[in-house]
Amino acid sequence: DSSVGTIVGGNADADRNLIAGAGTDDLEVSRSTGVLVRNNYVGVSASGGLLSGLIARATGIFDHNDTQNFVTANTFDRNVIDGTAAGIIQGYGDGNTFTRNVIGLAPDGLTPLGNLFGFLIQNSNNNLVGGPTDSLGNRLDGNLIADNRFGNLQLDQASGNKIEGNYFGTDKSGARQFQVADNNSSV
Repeated sequence: DSSVGTIVGGNADADRNLIAGAGTDDLEVSRSTGVLVRNNYVGVSASGGLLSGLIARATGIFDHNDTQNFVTANTFDRNVIDGTAAGIIQGYGDGNTFTRNVIGLAPDGLTPLGNLFGFLIQNSNNNLVGGPTDSLGNRLDGNLIADNRFGNLQLDQASGNKIEGNYFGTDKSGARQFQVADNNSSV
Protein backbone atom coordinates (compact mmCIF):
# COMPACT_ATOMS: atom_id res chain seq x y z
CA ASP A 1 0.00 0.00 0.00
CA SER A 2 1.46 3.37 -1.10
CA SER A 3 4.76 1.86 -2.18
CA VAL A 4 7.34 3.39 -4.54
CA GLY A 5 9.97 1.32 -6.33
CA THR A 6 9.35 -1.97 -4.51
CA ILE A 7 10.61 -5.18 -6.15
CA VAL A 8 8.73 -8.44 -5.57
CA GLY A 9 10.70 -11.38 -6.98
CA GLY A 10 13.54 -10.96 -9.46
CA ASN A 11 15.31 -12.37 -12.49
CA ALA A 12 16.77 -15.53 -10.94
CA ASP A 13 14.77 -18.57 -9.82
CA ALA A 14 16.24 -18.03 -6.34
CA ASP A 15 14.50 -14.63 -6.25
CA ARG A 16 11.08 -16.15 -7.00
CA ASN A 17 8.33 -15.98 -4.40
CA LEU A 18 5.74 -18.73 -3.99
CA ILE A 19 2.54 -16.86 -3.19
CA ALA A 20 -0.71 -18.66 -2.32
CA GLY A 21 -3.43 -19.28 0.21
CA ALA A 22 -4.08 -15.69 1.26
CA GLY A 23 -7.83 -16.27 1.24
CA THR A 24 -8.56 -13.14 -0.82
CA ASP A 25 -5.91 -11.51 -3.00
CA ASP A 26 -2.58 -13.31 -3.08
CA LEU A 27 -0.60 -10.24 -4.12
CA GLU A 28 -2.11 -6.76 -3.94
CA VAL A 29 -0.44 -3.61 -5.25
CA SER A 30 -2.40 -0.57 -4.11
CA ARG A 31 -1.74 3.20 -4.46
CA SER A 32 1.79 2.45 -5.66
CA THR A 33 4.20 3.61 -8.36
CA GLY A 34 7.22 1.97 -9.95
CA VAL A 35 6.63 -1.48 -8.42
CA LEU A 36 8.23 -4.45 -10.22
CA VAL A 37 6.59 -7.86 -9.72
CA ARG A 38 8.70 -10.40 -11.60
CA ASN A 39 9.11 -14.17 -11.88
CA ASN A 40 6.77 -15.20 -9.06
CA TYR A 41 4.57 -18.30 -8.81
CA VAL A 42 1.07 -17.40 -7.61
CA GLY A 43 -1.05 -20.43 -6.71
CA VAL A 44 1.65 -22.69 -8.15
CA SER A 45 4.06 -24.98 -6.28
CA ALA A 46 7.84 -24.76 -6.62
CA SER A 47 7.66 -27.71 -9.04
CA GLY A 48 5.13 -25.87 -11.21
CA GLY A 49 2.01 -27.78 -10.24
CA LEU A 50 -1.28 -26.38 -9.01
CA LEU A 51 -1.63 -26.14 -5.26
CA SER A 52 -4.79 -28.02 -4.34
CA GLY A 53 -7.95 -26.38 -3.09
CA LEU A 54 -7.10 -22.81 -4.02
CA ILE A 55 -9.57 -22.06 -6.81
CA ALA A 56 -11.90 -20.20 -4.43
CA ARG A 57 -9.41 -17.39 -3.80
CA ALA A 58 -10.35 -14.03 -5.25
CA THR A 59 -7.35 -12.80 -7.26
CA GLY A 60 -3.80 -13.87 -7.99
CA ILE A 61 -2.46 -10.32 -8.60
CA PHE A 62 -4.66 -7.31 -7.86
CA ASP A 63 -3.20 -3.98 -9.02
CA HIS A 64 -5.61 -1.23 -8.06
CA ASN A 65 -6.42 1.95 -6.29
CA ASP A 66 -9.51 3.50 -4.89
CA THR A 67 -11.17 5.89 -7.32
CA GLN A 68 -8.94 8.92 -7.86
CA ASN A 69 -5.41 7.92 -6.82
CA PHE A 70 -4.36 5.78 -9.76
CA VAL A 71 -1.58 3.22 -9.56
CA THR A 72 0.94 4.03 -12.27
CA ALA A 73 4.14 2.80 -13.89
CA ASN A 74 4.06 -0.64 -12.27
CA THR A 75 5.47 -3.66 -14.15
CA PHE A 76 4.26 -7.26 -13.91
CA ASP A 77 6.62 -9.60 -15.78
CA ARG A 78 7.11 -13.39 -16.06
CA ASN A 79 4.69 -14.37 -13.27
CA VAL A 80 2.78 -17.67 -13.36
CA ILE A 81 -0.75 -17.39 -11.96
CA ASP A 82 -3.13 -20.34 -11.52
CA GLY A 83 -5.91 -21.64 -9.30
CA THR A 84 -7.61 -18.31 -8.66
CA ALA A 85 -11.00 -16.79 -9.40
CA ALA A 86 -9.18 -14.14 -11.48
CA GLY A 87 -5.54 -14.29 -12.55
CA ILE A 88 -4.89 -10.53 -12.75
CA ILE A 89 -7.22 -7.62 -12.11
CA GLN A 90 -6.05 -4.14 -13.12
CA GLY A 91 -8.44 -1.64 -11.56
CA TYR A 92 -8.10 2.15 -11.52
CA GLY A 93 -4.56 2.15 -12.84
CA ASP A 94 -2.93 3.91 -15.78
CA GLY A 95 0.34 3.31 -17.58
CA ASN A 96 1.14 -0.13 -16.14
CA THR A 97 2.90 -2.90 -18.07
CA PHE A 98 2.05 -6.63 -18.13
CA THR A 99 4.56 -8.77 -20.06
CA ARG A 100 5.47 -12.46 -20.36
CA ASN A 101 3.03 -13.62 -17.67
CA VAL A 102 1.50 -17.10 -17.83
CA ILE A 103 -2.12 -17.08 -16.66
CA GLY A 104 -4.00 -20.40 -16.57
CA LEU A 105 -1.17 -22.70 -17.65
CA ALA A 106 1.80 -24.24 -15.83
CA PRO A 107 5.24 -22.62 -16.10
CA ASP A 108 5.98 -24.88 -19.08
CA GLY A 109 3.32 -22.97 -21.05
CA LEU A 110 1.71 -26.24 -22.10
CA THR A 111 0.02 -27.88 -19.11
CA PRO A 112 -3.48 -26.55 -18.25
CA LEU A 113 -3.99 -25.54 -14.61
CA GLY A 114 -6.64 -22.84 -14.98
CA ASN A 115 -8.33 -19.97 -13.25
CA LEU A 116 -11.99 -19.08 -13.35
CA PHE A 117 -11.10 -15.92 -15.29
CA GLY A 118 -7.80 -14.76 -16.81
CA PHE A 119 -7.25 -10.99 -16.95
CA LEU A 120 -9.62 -8.08 -16.23
CA ILE A 121 -8.80 -4.45 -16.98
CA GLN A 122 -11.39 -2.21 -15.38
CA ASN A 123 -11.56 1.60 -15.12
CA SER A 124 -7.94 1.72 -16.28
CA ASN A 125 -6.38 3.43 -19.28
CA ASN A 126 -3.19 3.40 -21.34
CA ASN A 127 -1.82 0.11 -19.98
CA LEU A 128 0.35 -2.22 -22.06
CA VAL A 129 -0.53 -5.93 -22.14
CA GLY A 130 2.12 -7.81 -24.10
CA GLY A 131 4.40 -6.20 -26.62
CA PRO A 132 5.38 -6.13 -30.27
CA THR A 133 6.54 -9.05 -32.37
CA ASP A 134 9.94 -8.98 -34.06
CA SER A 135 10.52 -9.10 -37.82
CA LEU A 136 10.34 -12.92 -37.72
CA GLY A 137 6.96 -12.92 -36.02
CA ASN A 138 8.30 -13.94 -32.60
CA ARG A 139 6.28 -12.68 -29.67
CA LEU A 140 8.92 -11.23 -27.40
CA ASP A 141 6.91 -9.79 -24.53
CA GLY A 142 3.49 -11.36 -25.00
CA ASN A 143 1.51 -12.95 -22.21
CA LEU A 144 0.21 -16.51 -22.40
CA ILE A 145 -3.42 -16.50 -21.21
CA ALA A 146 -5.35 -19.76 -21.61
CA ASP A 147 -7.44 -22.42 -19.84
CA ASN A 148 -9.43 -19.85 -17.89
CA ARG A 149 -12.95 -21.19 -17.49
CA PHE A 150 -15.02 -18.05 -18.16
CA GLY A 151 -12.70 -16.10 -20.42
CA ASN A 152 -9.15 -14.96 -20.90
CA LEU A 153 -9.42 -11.18 -21.24
CA GLN A 154 -12.08 -8.60 -20.42
CA LEU A 155 -11.93 -4.81 -20.76
CA ASP A 156 -14.51 -2.82 -18.82
CA GLN A 157 -14.59 1.00 -18.94
CA ALA A 158 -11.02 1.00 -20.22
CA SER A 159 -9.57 3.07 -23.04
CA GLY A 160 -6.22 3.54 -24.73
CA ASN A 161 -4.93 0.16 -23.55
CA LYS A 162 -2.51 -1.52 -25.97
CA ILE A 163 -2.89 -5.28 -26.24
CA GLU A 164 -0.47 -6.93 -28.65
CA GLY A 165 1.70 -9.99 -29.17
CA ASN A 166 -0.18 -12.20 -26.67
CA TYR A 167 -1.42 -15.77 -26.90
CA PHE A 168 -5.08 -16.06 -25.92
CA GLY A 169 -6.65 -19.51 -25.58
CA THR A 170 -3.63 -21.49 -26.83
CA ASP A 171 -0.49 -23.03 -25.42
CA LYS A 172 2.89 -21.35 -26.04
CA SER A 173 3.29 -23.09 -29.40
CA GLY A 174 -0.06 -21.75 -30.57
CA ALA A 175 -1.00 -25.28 -31.65
CA ARG A 176 -3.22 -26.45 -28.79
CA GLN A 177 -6.43 -24.57 -28.15
CA PHE A 178 -8.25 -24.56 -24.83
CA GLN A 179 -12.02 -24.19 -24.63
CA VAL A 180 -13.69 -21.80 -22.21
CA ALA A 181 -17.19 -22.17 -20.81
CA ASP A 182 -18.20 -18.65 -21.84
CA ASN A 183 -16.02 -16.91 -24.42
CA ASN A 184 -12.33 -16.30 -25.03
CA SER A 185 -12.42 -12.57 -24.58
CA SER A 186 -14.89 -9.83 -23.95
CA VAL A 187 -13.74 -6.50 -25.36
